[in-house]
Amino acid sequence: MKKINGIMAKIKKAAKTAKKYVPRAAAVLVFMLICAIVLLYREGYFDIAHITRYSDIDTAETETDKDKETETDTDTDVVTDTDTSTGVETTTDTGASGGDDNPDNPPEVLFLPYAELSEQGYKLSYKDWEPGGNWVLADAGLDMPDYFSSKTYEKYYVHYKAPKDYAMFEPVYEYYRVKKPAVLLYMGYIIVETDRENTVNIYSSEGKALGSYDETKIKPAYCRDTSNRPLFIYKDSYYYLDAKNKRFLESDYNPKTDSRGVRFDYTPDYGKSDTARKFIYKTEVVNVYEPIDGSFDDEGNQLAYVIPTTIYRFALANTNGTAITNYDYYGAYPFHEGRAAVVDADGFLYYINRNGAVAIRTGVIRRDKRLSRSVYDFYMEPLTDGEESIGFLYFEHGITRARVLSLDYYNYFTNKKMSVINDTDIMIYTNGKEFEIPSGYDVIAYSSGMILLKHNGKYGYMSYTGAWVVQPTLSYAEPFYEGLAVIGDGRGNYALIDTEGNFVIPYGVFSYISNASTGVIAAYIGEYLSTYPGANTQQNSNISPVSRGWHILYKMKANS
Repeated sequence: MKKINGIMAKIKKAAKTAKKYVPRAAAVLVFMLICAIVLLYREGYFDIAHITRYSDIDTAETETDKDKETETDTDTDVVTDTDTSTGVETTTDTGASGGDDNPDNPPEVLFLPYAELSEQGYKLSYKDWEPGGNWVLADAGLDMPDYFSSKTYEKYYVHYKAPKDYAMFEPVYEYYRVKKPAVLLYMGYIIVETDRENTVNIYSSEGKALGSYDETKIKPAYCRDTSNRPLFIYKDSYYYLDAKNKRFLESDYNPKTDSRGVRFDYTPDYGKSDTARKFIYKTEVVNVYEPIDGSFDDEGNQLAYVIPTTIYRFALANTNGTAITNYDYYGAYPFHEGRAAVVDADGFLYYINRNGAVAIRTGVIRRDKRLSRSVYDFYMEPLTDGEESIGFLYFEHGITRARVLSLDYYNYFTNKKMSVINDTDIMIYTNGKEFEIPSGYDVIAYSSGMILLKHNGKYGYMSYTGAWVVQPTLSYAEPFYEGLAVIGDGRGNYALIDTEGNFVIPYGVFSYISNASTGVIAAYIGEYLSTYPGANTQQNSNISPVSRGWHILYKMKANS
């Protein structure tokens, strides 16, 4: 009994000690756990929803030689003699270098001279900027205007009109006027306004004067011919700029056979096949019937115009040009990552592999939980072919953007119209399975492996891996061009980020930054109020010490 009493006494004493010290130990453990969590977050082992992680500026630099233009001669001359004057005061760049991402405390950013970097083995490149690679932005050292704009021009954004009576969705273009930058880029060309009405000067990416033209008559076509030359439109025909003779020459570009599907400021390798397999075509003339509104025959049948129309039919061919499929495709796009988008006679899109077999089929039947009914899901070409459709038709990093048209399974046609239930954009893998996008988010673009998403008026970037790179907190965001994207803070300040969310140019350096254009970027310092829809025009005037005016920057990669 005495032994038992001794044991009980020890237990009571231990309990008393535990009561005194355990809470303290628990508090210490909780504190250590919090410290560990903070440390792991700072080291990047995980992210917290709706907290955007930006790394320090990545000034490391990263190759690929720019394709050289090939030239062919035709007879048409539509450009005036070279005029190298801008009609305005010009300024040369001075350097600056930096770190802080706070727009109210602008950093300094150093842009080394192009000539100096060239001597060190760096080359101008339009390939995707690689975070942590051997890339740098160089100062081109070109004389450019010191004012932002003296004109305005018209831009647009697109939204899609919901169908009535199960009709097709339609794009609605809303136009607005903005200040027209005095320096514009187009597929590597530098276009600068002059003091002569409607006249602009055009320079090569290296700053060589190529001539001048009337911008009201000649406009960028936002496409390239089969020789990768940027094209312009003049009197409804396509022209390229003959740099050697400094004049525009007519191109043999055919939008039915040479189009890459989307018109925007793309690089020479965009929409180019990554396989030797190609498509061949033949043409035939068919009658297209266009109804005449309000006109009927004696039996009540609607009258129509008969319009003979040339159509193109495509077949897949092997490397020697022999067809290995029938001419069953009414549209065909180049292969990328083992898949090619083709269009059937009904206008539905699907994907084939290099042997011509269907890899991703269209017209899939599924049960729609929201409607409690069955629907047909058909893939379609994008409704528009502008910048808003970046990411369609070509697989990149194993996924692509896809337009899905859902039709009522039991009432395929209503009043001689397809019964459209929904028309939406999704992302899919090469096996046709859907890439999961967060509920309530709209896909704005897909490029450089980055999905630009919008939710409640805010923008963010998601990687092809499914991880958020920049949370949806941005007031303004552009698609990625050549591995870089322009973002805005809503106060007229802009920054440039890479595909890991690192600042390449932080806020507070420039009041305007263009998208990369075949290795070239145009940026402006000075008073400029953003006029994109919904922008807050209260601009931060505390600009970095880089000289006022336009600056031409080159994306340069070290020669390995």
